[in-house]
Amino acid sequence: MPDLYSYDVERARGDDEHNLVTILMRHENLGLNEAIKWIRNYCSNILHDFLNDVSRVPSFGKEFQDDVDRYLDGLGNWVRAADCWSLESPIYFAAGGLEIRQHGKKCSELDDFYAVL
Repeated sequence: MPDLYSYDVERARGDDEHNLVTILMRHENLGLNEAIKWIRNYCSNILHDFLNDVSRVPSFGKEFQDDVDRYLDGLGNWVRAADCWSLESPIYFAAGGLEIRQHGKKCSELDDFYAVL
């Protein structure tokens, strides 16, 4: 969830009103840790549902199966790519994003979830 990565930068420049962390804190009257936990749980549920649904996609015949598989794989990779971009781009972590990933430090619990995609 890119909003977890971008929250500190957006908050520091006073541009966090559209960040999900801020929205949850204001509209659900949550503290920072509770908002982050809510997002992690929500993302975990979505991932679980996605993986469950992918396993149930029916066959559309041999002619289309490669295209269907490639499409579904692309959906999962799209989410993972957003996570990678957040760490590899200097926009949120300056030059430290790759170091965070290389030293095995997790920026969020979502790392665990993205690992299965």
